[in-house]
Amino acid sequence: MDEAQQFGQRLKELRTRAGLTQRELAEKVGVDFSYLSKLENGVLPPPSEKTLLRLAEVLNADKDELFILAGRIPADIAELLKNREALELLRSAHAEKKAMAKKGEKFNPIRDLGKLAGLGRLTLPSIDYRKLARVAIAVILVIAVGSSLWFASPTQALEISFPSLPSSGTLGSTYTFTVKVDVQDMDVLPITRIDLEIYNVTDSTKKATLESLPLETKSKQAHTIKEGSSSGEAQVAASAASVWGYGIAYSYGYGYREPQGWGWHYFGTRGGYGYGQSPYKGATSITYTIYWTSPSGWPAGDYKVKVLVYGNGTKKFSGTSSTFTLSAAVEAPPPSPPSAPSEEEVPINEQGVFTEPFTLESTDGKVTVAIEEGTIGKTKEGEPVPKITILRPADPPEPPADANVVGFVYDLEPDGATFDPPITVTFSYNPNQIPAGVGVENLRVAFWDEAAGEWVELPPEDITIDPLTNTISARVSHFTYFSVIVFTRPATFAISDLTITPSQADIAEKVTISVTVTNSGDLAGSYEVTLKINNEAVSTQKVTLAGHSSEKVTFITVHGKEGSYKVDVNGLTGSFSVKRAPTPPIVIPPPVPTVTVPSPPPGPAPTPVPAPTLPPPPAPAPMPLWLIIALAVIVVGGVVLILYFSLRREY
Repeated sequence: MDEAQQFGQRLKELRTRAGLTQRELAEKVGVDFSYLSKLENGVLPPPSEKTLLRLAEVLNADKDELFILAGRIPADIAELLKNREALELLRSAHAEKKAMAKKGEKFNPIRDLGKLAGLGRLTLPSIDYRKLARVAIAVILVIAVGSSLWFASPTQALEISFPSLPSSGTLGSTYTFTVKVDVQDMDVLPITRIDLEIYNVTDSTKKATLESLPLETKSKQAHTIKEGSSSGEAQVAASAASVWGYGIAYSYGYGYREPQGWGWHYFGTRGGYGYGQSPYKGATSITYTIYWTSPSGWPAGDYKVKVLVYGNGTKKFSGTSSTFTLSAAVEAPPPSPPSAPSEEEVPINEQGVFTEPFTLESTDGKVTVAIEEGTIGKTKEGEPVPKITILRPADPPEPPADANVVGFVYDLEPDGATFDPPITVTFSYNPNQIPAGVGVENLRVAFWDEAAGEWVELPPEDITIDPLTNTISARVSHFTYFSVIVFTRPATFAISDLTITPSQADIAEKVTISVTVTNSGDLAGSYEVTLKINNEAVSTQKVTLAGHSSEKVTFITVHGKEGSYKVDVNGLTGSFSVKRAPTPPIVIPPPVPTVTVPSPPPGPAPTPVPAPTLPPPPAPAPMPLWLIIALAVIVVGGVVLILYFSLRREY
């Protein structure tokens, strides 16, 4: 039975003991089902070290046993590791070292090397003792490398992020969000298809699937939803990084490789989209902007976005966004027959001047017109306004795109009448009719421009909102259709004003990097701001902004190496440099001139003065850590050489 068959047989035993099917084990380890089946049948050679470590973790198996069966450890070292007593000694020594490190004590590798040598002499008579020193060193190296692999987090060559995502909104509205697929360096990269799903968290039948997103830069265009128009409408734009493209990767990393399938490989020749043909190896990405009009009939609740990356036609990698909430579509009140008009003659003279204050309220109590004394009111024919009427039309104009009417549309007559100065019209609104994610401050009063055939929003300075009384007042200068509206344009983010302070920093000096994030949409939303230094992402902050608001995002970074550093914050670029602080000059005082003084005449003997007490000498400086390590390596090497030559003479 060869090595591959032995490994496959043992792998099957461990999987059966763990109570897992081949498919379940493949999903937990992150390899292809067919690849695992071929491993168990001994058709393929044992997998890589990364896969071995994952198998050991999932199956709760001895990783050293799997490494031995896979032929990843030399034969003489494998023989030593098969001895359980020796293996336990090595592991206990490793645990002792960690415990001593916590207590601040020193670990004695020479003592444990001696124990290992003694153990080998007593229990392993079949081993060539002349090779004991080499074996001991190799075992220590294997334990160190194995531990670093075991505790290292797996390298992720593909990363899916969601730089902007709506935090909340209303069903039936259009939402814009971005999805980014990052490809890190050293990836086999057979990306052949990317799909996207928008789905309800609790009702999986409510899903919009966008298959085969463009794999190259494309302008905004309509994209067919797999489930049809019942799942809304979508448009997609794609923007690929400069080195993105189709090619064949000759490198190592996560990817698809024939016939092993998806997983970690040392090399691969599968074609696909990514950083392309050598030598264009390096990080790259493609970013999608999705415009999705949600179905108004879907249930209110939590929604997520999922991106699926395919290699060689098989789904292999996915990423899911955080949750965003969509509330039920705000339904306008059902059409009602025209209300009884509220109509009244006005106190006005022949010149069209109001001789006293005038107030008129609609029959439903939702609209009030107030005119001050001295106001000039004339019809479109130039005659004095005889009377004023407020009514609800039976067939009002449709509201603007991406906007909802809060309440009803009202017709103020006579149509085309003008007022100088402007008069005050006050509307009462129902806060429950304001869409989720929109603040009261976003309410507006709009009038119907019959000549242009569109609604015109009054400027914010001409309206006053009182959230305590749920009223909004507007200064108007003419009569037509009026209504309270609220726009529901989705969150749209932009960043600006990149600042880097200081542009030249000393080593270990803080560098402050900041940008301004602006949401120009009406709805609130979330946006991820990522700082990259020298093309490597070092920090990400997520900000949530209400509509038409801005926020400053700040990063602080410190560097201990001289050089120039490139900065990239979501596409805004800059740079700073780090240099060593200059050493202040050493000032040497001028020499003191020699002065000759004549000897004084002899006198009485001087009184003896006790010798001054000298301060104790300073304590010696502690030995540097690097010197301690170097001496330890020299001592261990010497001991190993002594053991080697003594055993060589003996045998």
